[in-house]
Amino acid sequence: MPRVMSMRFGWQSLASLAIWPPANLAMRDYFIRRFLLLMPTLLVITIIVFCITRIAPGGPLEQAMMEMRQASQEGGGGGTTGAGKAISKEDQDKMKELYGFDKPGWQAYLIWLGVLPRDRYKEEFEFTDDNRTVAGEKRIPTFPVMELDWNSDGFVSTGEIPRFMRGRVNFARLDTDGNGFIDEMEGDRVESMVQQVRETLQLSRDENGQVEIDNRDELFVDWRVRMKHPMESLAGELEETVKKLELVVAKDAAAQPLIDQGRALHARAKKGLDLSWAEAAVEAGKLADALDKFGDKEITVLFEELRDRNATQAVGQLEQAQAAVLKASVAGRAPPTAVVYQREYAGVLQGDLGESFKNKEPVWNMIKNRLPVSTFFGLTTFLVTYLVCIPLGIAKAMKHNGPFDNVSSVAIFMGYSIPGYVLGALLVVFLASRAGWFPTGGFVSEDFDGMPIRNLTVQAATDEWNAPAHGLEDGASVWFKREAPAANPPLLTEAEYFVKRIDTDRFTLHTDPLLEGAPVDLVRDGPAILRRPTTFWEKAKDLVHHVFLPLCCYLITSFAFVTMLMKNHLMDNLSADYMRTAIAKGVPFGQAVRRHALRNSLIPIATNLGHQVILFVAGSFLIETIFDINGFGLMGFKAIENRDIPVVMGVFLLSATLILIGNILSDILVALVDPRVRFE
Repeated sequence: MPRVMSMRFGWQSLASLAIWPPANLAMRDYFIRRFLLLMPTLLVITIIVFCITRIAPGGPLEQAMMEMRQASQEGGGGGTTGAGKAISKEDQDKMKELYGFDKPGWQAYLIWLGVLPRDRYKEEFEFTDDNRTVAGEKRIPTFPVMELDWNSDGFVSTGEIPRFMRGRVNFARLDTDGNGFIDEMEGDRVESMVQQVRETLQLSRDENGQVEIDNRDELFVDWRVRMKHPMESLAGELEETVKKLELVVAKDAAAQPLIDQGRALHARAKKGLDLSWAEAAVEAGKLADALDKFGDKEITVLFEELRDRNATQAVGQLEQAQAAVLKASVAGRAPPTAVVYQREYAGVLQGDLGESFKNKEPVWNMIKNRLPVSTFFGLTTFLVTYLVCIPLGIAKAMKHNGPFDNVSSVAIFMGYSIPGYVLGALLVVFLASRAGWFPTGGFVSEDFDGMPIRNLTVQAATDEWNAPAHGLEDGASVWFKREAPAANPPLLTEAEYFVKRIDTDRFTLHTDPLLEGAPVDLVRDGPAILRRPTTFWEKAKDLVHHVFLPLCCYLITSFAFVTMLMKNHLMDNLSADYMRTAIAKGVPFGQAVRRHALRNSLIPIATNLGHQVILFVAGSFLIETIFDINGFGLMGFKAIENRDIPVVMGVFLLSATLILIGNILSDILVALVDPRVRFE
């Protein structure tokens, strides 16, 4: 821990830190320990957050099951009972696998961390009619075309593309320079991703439950395969059967003997999970026969008894239990099934934060897309706050109890007392909506990247475009963002065209950047929306116009703290003994303030800078909601609201990392600016 030594003054520690190590071994060892503790601390934080997301009610699995149950009820007609409204065990298992609840919590965490591999892209292949072989197609996960560079020379040729993929790779479109190869620059584009490709797998099994991929050497993906245990689905369906029978008992105690038999069958199925595959297959068939007898005899007898006593509610529950027994019987007679999947390490250690449950988008891409917005507001708030509040605090301390000090104190504390989101609502209503001085929301306008050419009209049977004072020069790049007018050759949206200036009000449009060849001929009269690149100052104006109001909301509560911190510490140092000694020795007051009091007063300000790192990703979800800004804070809030666990974990991981790094930076700044501090 840092310890203040009251007898050491001066700035020698800065020089010692500059040659560190070995000049300050204690300080070096302290920061090494801090960095070594960074990873264990992050592990503890992420474990706590992960456990909370697993046990919190209303999670993604529960929401998905509720939505499926509601959809099943809507599709099941107006009846109050029926097996069609129950979610099958198979569907539940698929949802558990989708949301990561098919494994124990510790195992799911290690998979998220990237210590254990995860099984992806699972698909089942059935060996029907007791066949020992089966063939089927498996979809290859989307991959970049540069993975087809088999000889690792940095280029992909047509000969390197497997025959079954050639219909999915538009080589002519990707080879933009027409040299017969796809290079790394051409392969980095979005359209270079190879999608919807399938390859044929040939599987064979034996009587002991061993399965192999016979054509593994011909496959593009290193698939893995295993035989599904015969008791796996049966045990799950019997578990659901017991739950349905418990509901029957809750309505009528006469069903108690049935639930005892159901539990006995379920226990038998669970015990069968420990059997070998061949033994389990035989046992599953016997259990299916027992279930048929159970459903046809015991449940039928109970049906007659309940109907005689007019127990309508119990009859409805028993119908669902009977349907569950039928599903379990079918599961017991299911044909041998092979599960094909891909196993890979894909977690935090590999740079993979997972995929959002809600948006079906990689979490890192979501964070990366929102970081510039939050970083802009965080950095701007940081700079404006310190550049304004430090001089303001100095002025208030030098003019303590004067009119300036009193008036500025009232102003900053009034701002401090107004929540940022309240001020935002008022600014949107009065300055944006009513006065129209500012936009009501958004980070930038729709015209940020491309400014429309004003008052543009076209006339058929001509190649001239009319726009008064268009301001375009020869060779200027323009494009159509949405619908393009009818022309010859046809104009495409988002395609780049080039201007040849006629005069200040007219120009022609060309497809060749050298402006050679015939211009584009127009076919139909009417207006058109043609866009040109915006200049730096136009972008800056648009950005300031949109961020001014939300920036005021971010700044209003931070002014008071930094200003009063600066003022109070400067006043403490102005009344210190060393200031009176310096003035008594003849040092001018202003020089004594700058060289002694001000420098020591900046120590608490400087040590607080490390904690400001979190500002670069933090954001007020209330302010972002009011101004319709798609930032980091709003993304985190919506992830918690939607129980989007991968996004929640990604947000907490990034925030916790920055907080811990900020704490270390604060300690480093303490060592740099305060010579009295030693680390032991």
